[in-house]
Amino acid sequence: MRCAMIETFIIVITCNAQTQVELSVPSSLSLGKAPLTISCRSLKTSVINRIQIERKPATGSVYSTLVYVGEGFAPIVRNDELRPRAVATGRVGVSKEASLELNLSKDRVNCNDWGYYKCKITYTVGNLSSTATSASVLMDLVVPPSSADPLLLLSPSNVPNANSSSYRYLKGTTIIIGCRAEVGFPVAYPMRFCLKKVFGYELITELQANYVAPSSTDSAKSCVKTRTILASVPVTSDGLVYCDVYNATANRGCSTHMTSTSASFTVQDFPDYTVLVLGCVFLVVAGALFIASVIIYLKARKLRKDNLAENTYHLPSENLDSDGYVMPTSSFKGK
Repeated sequence: MRCAMIETFIIVITCNAQTQVELSVPSSLSLGKAPLTISCRSLKTSVINRIQIERKPATGSVYSTLVYVGEGFAPIVRNDELRPRAVATGRVGVSKEASLELNLSKDRVNCNDWGYYKCKITYTVGNLSSTATSASVLMDLVVPPSSADPLLLLSPSNVPNANSSSYRYLKGTTIIIGCRAEVGFPVAYPMRFCLKKVFGYELITELQANYVAPSSTDSAKSCVKTRTILASVPVTSDGLVYCDVYNATANRGCSTHMTSTSASFTVQDFPDYTVLVLGCVFLVVAGALFIASVIIYLKARKLRKDNLAENTYHLPSENLDSDGYVMPTSSFKGK
């Protein structure tokens, strides 16, 4: 659920003996949601010679002229960065007709517009020329969190031949989880990780990193903030990791917030415990059978030799081979 932004305007009237300066500026503006209009005029009778609107960056210290109008020419946008984004209208002369207005459509407003504004009027009373300046007004720029899903990344798979588009880990692996999202400004919404398990969700409370930084080095996008969080988690079973951007004042369960994304992972034994055990058992059994066959062969050979020695008649002069067999003679002599 998102918060509705209510735009309010501040009208500052600065008075002196001769004139009154009215500056109209919104007190806050939601970036990309509403146009920006800044106007200045004099409320008291006098001849206005020049009107200019000035701005000081919210984090700066020096005012500069954004736009001005004088006698004999149309309004001029002096700021180079603002010129292609803004439309200025106005005129000088009799105070009731003199005014200056600066308009930006909602898609042209950017982070550079965040700051303090004031209006300066140069007027003439008789033959005397004087100036009057309004009080300074801060216009806050509010950046809502992005509606896009956060970017969630997990450590690369450490299982050989794993699909590059999936997350597969060996049992007991400690993986790194990282997540980044645009979280709004000036209230940078918090982020967190949730780990879905068989019996519910586990909130990961220990983060390795949690920081907010501009999403771009471009000053026009400097108020768009991104938050990055990192955590390390040991995994022992399959699971699902959620990254949530949430409103801390409305803390709810995991994956039920304004933006959330998830990634699943699988876990297996190393290298494949079942195959490894079966392989070892097979090797042991095969080895045992081989040893048993050798023993049986040796015993059978010895038994055969013993039987031949007991049952075979031969002359003392007959030669026997190494296995106890009678070696044939080269000739036979009869009686």
